Amino acid sequence: MFAAIAIGLGVDFSVHTIERLQVLIKKEGRTIDEAITALYPSTGRALLFNFAALTLGFGVLTTSEVVPLTRFGALVVVAVTSSFIASMTILPALIKVFKPRFIGLGSTASR
Repeated sequence: MFAAIAIGLGVDFSVHTIERLQVLIKKEGRTIDEAITALYPSTGRALLFNFAALTLGFGVLTTSEVVPLTRFGALVVVAVTSSFIASMTILPALIKVFKPRFIGLGSTASR
């Protein structure tokens, strides 16, 4: 049960990050550096609020007197936190290094 919820909540951050980078690169014609710089004030801020809502919502479970609920809430908070941090730091770095075609940075791109 934990894995399904953690993956479902965590994948949301990476999907939004990738989609926004695609829009900035493909549709607006920005370079990868410009796209990453533009990502944080707009989408990064929205994802930060989403992260705060999820961690506070599941963090309430840690105050429960039922031990399984306490552990479940703590595990979900840790999973969501790591997913958020990875999508804001590691994912843009991986995209910059590997330049995947689906982002608009295929091998023909000279960016």
